[in-house]
Amino acid sequence: WLDHPNGAVALEGMTVIHDDPESLEPSYTKFLTALDQPLDRLWRGQGRLDLPVGHSQYLRFLTPQWAARRYPGVSADLLHSDGPLVLTILVADLAATRAYMASHGLAEIAVPGDRLVVDPRHTDGTILEFAA
Repeated sequence: WLDHPNGAVALEGMTVIHDDPESLEPSYTKFLTALDQPLDRLWRGQGRLDLPVGHSQYLRFLTPQWAARRYPGVSADLLHSDGPLVLTILVADLAATRAYMASHGLAEIAVPGDRLVVDPRHTDGTILEFAA
């Protein structure tokens, strides 16, 4: 379960589209407090809410507008769909993951930052994002 040819070492997070992420903060803060989760890693911004849900995992909520900036080239229909949109996977070596994906014909989309994002056409509409 822990040895993946794509270099994955951990699940870092999941991103969900929501029209008003800030409105979720009070309820999730109460929930995370009840689970003794530290809130010092909670991050909020206009159109974004990152909630710590483990040692180094996050549940992220982004507005469709924020998601469009973070994932340019992804169809607007996908960015406005309900439910989880992105799985962020940590890898040991991003260059090795990129080479593995390319060797299997999986196209990536160009995004800002040091990460690899597999074109959602290859993943049934879920964005797989790999980061070192």
